[in-house]
Amino acid sequence: MALAESADRVPVFDLNPEFVGPEERLAKWSEWTRPICDFAPLNWRGTDGILRARAWPTGKAVFTDTLIEPHVTKRETYHVRNYAKPTLVTRMHAFGHSSSEVRSDAYITKPGDLNVVDFTETYSSISTRVRFFTFVVSHEAVNYDPSVHAPHIRMPPDGPQGAALASAFLRIMKGLPVFTVKEAEAAVDHFLSLFARMLEQSLEETASPPDPTQKRQAAIRTFVENHLLSPDLTPGMLAAEFGISRATVYRDVEEMGGLQRYIIRRRLEEACKELAFGPDMRGIVGEVANRWHFSSTAHFSREFRRRFGFNPGKAVNCALVQTPSEAAKDSPAASREEAPEWLERL
Repeated sequence: MALAESADRVPVFDLNPEFVGPEERLAKWSEWTRPICDFAPLNWRGTDGILRARAWPTGKAVFTDTLIEPHVTKRETYHVRNYAKPTLVTRMHAFGHSSSEVRSDAYITKPGDLNVVDFTETYSSISTRVRFFTFVVSHEAVNYDPSVHAPHIRMPPDGPQGAALASAFLRIMKGLPVFTVKEAEAAVDHFLSLFARMLEQSLEETASPPDPTQKRQAAIRTFVENHLLSPDLTPGMLAAEFGISRATVYRDVEEMGGLQRYIIRRRLEEACKELAFGPDMRGIVGEVANRWHFSSTAHFSREFRRRFGFNPGKAVNCALVQTPSEAAKDSPAASREEAPEWLERL
């Protein structure tokens, strides 16, 4: 839906409450996201959860500005197959938090953080009420090579790379509503050159092997992520797996906020995704609580409310578009849809 487009201005695809009612915004949002991810609103009141969404395609990159209520997104294998263009998505929060996962890399995005994700990877995220900016760019435009670059790159705002890129990114976002096409092209060219240099520097920083402690800490995090469903995921299990003492385990997981807290948080997040995209059936909350090793449904509900601010029943079967059947997932033709126009302009 291009609500503002002229010969000398950057076109904008705009879900503006001044022009588009809540039901139409929700329908249009579903149209925008369906080919590229599954989407589930969490605890929304009515249909007014999409408060604002805008996209500016500039030729070499697409920039977006979104204000949205709590939600879950999942980019599955069939989405990757459906939209196979080699692209990167970089996201920055103005406010709100997201807990995301790429491969076995689980991370939290706070205001000001920049996270770069390879869009040829599967991905999932749970967000609070959040306003975030993104830009989407092809691998080729910024010299990204998935064979050598990580699928997820963090650029913290307190580091030199993150601070420089965040400042340039915000200038672009501020200028897009008023830029002419030529002004936008010049600004985006400069910005993408900076971004490409940042990617190159990040590669140089990771070229040297980590020290043994850092390597073990990364391995422990990956192991924990891959064994969240195991009832035996304890400090003793990690000590035996890595041949270290329990005291060393506790030191290694300190940066995760403590092992037990991390495991509970991640199990709650995975349980929330199951509830949001799973069937609406009697006993589903108890079934999910048991699968993720909570001692009782009451314990699960209490921890869920503490983590998300509402009861787990509010998350049950709230996906806008249900995931395809197993047959559709295995059939490229059955799951293929056109990407939204704003993204196809990339």
